[in-house]
Amino acid sequence: PLFGACSLSFIRELVAKGGPAVWRGTTFPVGAVVYAAGEAGSSAFVIARGSAEAGNRLLGPGDCFGEAQVLGVEIVRQETVRAKTSLHVLEVSSSVLTRLLMQTLDSATEEEAE
Repeated sequence: PLFGACSLSFIRELVAKGGPAVWRGTTFPVGAVVYAAGEAGSSAFVIARGSAEAGNRLLGPGDCFGEAQVLGVEIVRQETVRAKTSLHVLEVSSSVLTRLLMQTLDSATEEEAE
């Protein structure tokens, strides 16, 4: 998972800086499309509750999708993601993730210099 190796403090900061898209998340009804293949995107989603289909994969709580877009590897979504059950997701934008990573790197650099 994208955030699997991250510390709890990093995840807390990500949520704190992420704004309402991360704090409250978004709920999709059964069958709703979260995003479609071919759409541009710059965020990733973490499933808080429910399940989704992404291509031929079934995703559940804790799973991420949209990693390539949040990391800037690809701009265009490669697959359609649809709610298999009532789905609640937390959205992490590229700008929030980049800002937090830069702060983390700056802090690590300062600690090394001491």
